[in-house]
Amino acid sequence: MTVEELGVHLKDHWPEIRSRLLGGTYAPQPVRRVEIPKASGGVRLLGVPTVLDRFIQQAVMQVLQEDWDPGFSDASYGFRPGRSTHQAVARAGADLRGLRGGSWSGSPKFSTGSITSSYRVGSQACG
Repeated sequence: MTVEELGVHLKDHWPEIRSRLLGGTYAPQPVRRVEIPKASGGVRLLGVPTVLDRFIQQAVMQVLQEDWDPGFSDASYGFRPGRSTHQAVARAGADLRGLRGGSWSGSPKFSTGSITSSYRVGSQACG
């Protein structure tokens, strides 16, 4: 099923889907495995859920996030609405610069969604 077909599918099958969700008998379909070629050679495996399963995942996440998000630390940036990797790096840099007696050296490197950096905190900041 495509994203464009989801609306019609939900209109036709929502009572049954809802019943299985509320009854605890809904089981997501296996994800489709896709190989993404890497520039350096090899492949990265990606699991793609069905359109219906992804729709249900998103709906559940929106409901749960409303209750859970306020409990997360203000310093938490991973997979949170309105927060980005760039904001996390900026926050980390500001926090490290704020340490008294500490020093920080690093070069954040953005590469395929990961950040690598090195830093050193002086003994005065740790003690």
